[in-house]
Amino acid sequence: MEFKEIAKNFFTTKEFQYIVNEESKFQLDRFYEIWTLKESYIKCCGKGLTMPLKSFSIEIDQYENIKVISNNENREHTFKLFDIELGYKVAVCSLNKEISNNIIRLNQNCLISKYMSFNL
Repeated sequence: MEFKEIAKNFFTTKEFQYIVNEESKFQLDRFYEIWTLKESYIKCCGKGLTMPLKSFSIEIDQYENIKVISNNENREHTFKLFDIELGYKVAVCSLNKEISNNIIRLNQNCLISKYMSFNL
C-alpha cells in the first residue's frame, strides 16, 4: 500500500492535505512526520492503537509548532520531532512543558547485554 493510501485511510483530512499539498519530493517526509507524531501521542495517552488515528489531528504550523486537536483529550501536550538520520524520524510527546534535545543512542548489543544480565 502506498503511503498516500495509508494517509487517506488513517489520517484526518487536514493531515492528508498537509502531506499532499507539499512538493512531491517532500511528501513522504511529511507522512512520516505525522505518523511518528500520532504514534507518540497515542503512547503518551496510554491508549495504543485502541485510539483510532482519525480521532485526533496533528497540526504543524509554518513555524514548526506542533499541536494536537482532539475532542477526547483536554490536557496540553508538548511535542518534539527529531531527524536522527537521513530518512529516520523520532517524535516525542509529553505532558511536561519541555522536552530535552538530548538523544541517547544505544546499539542492540548494549540493549541485549543489559537484558541478558537481568535473566541470569
